[in-house]
Amino acid sequence: MSLVEFLRARTAETLDRTNEVVGRNPVPWRRQDDSFRSGVIVDSRGWAVLSGGGLPARYVEDWGPARVQAVALAVEALLREHHSAADAGRLTDPAACVGCGATFQEEYAVLDVEDCPVLRAAARIWDDHPDHDSRWSAPASA
Repeated sequence: MSLVEFLRARTAETLDRTNEVVGRNPVPWRRQDDSFRSGVIVDSRGWAVLSGGGLPARYVEDWGPARVQAVALAVEALLREHHSAADAGRLTDPAACVGCGATFQEEYAVLDVEDCPVLRAAARIWDDHPDHDSRWSAPASA
């Protein structure tokens, strides 16, 4: 699995999971009270979505479905800019990342999209996923 395929799969998976829980337009979650360790988490309509459970309420508030979807959508936006030249229909340097400084002469700053620092950084979001390749965590080759 390539880095681009991995990121496309993870974003699709993440969006599918959050859509199952809250739909396509989730509302932000927040704490109903100032309790750090417990308390009720409510959405912007005031509806309780989680109560207690032992997780710190602040964490749950910060990483509700709206935030998780926003992260996945941000990675999708990066993929629209950073992908292989072959995916863009360019024949010169087909493995190069088109988002990493291509000049008007199609000279690419990153000759292999697997070495794209932007996509490697995005892949760290899912570095505990079984399909994550440890090479993506290593410094990119020059």
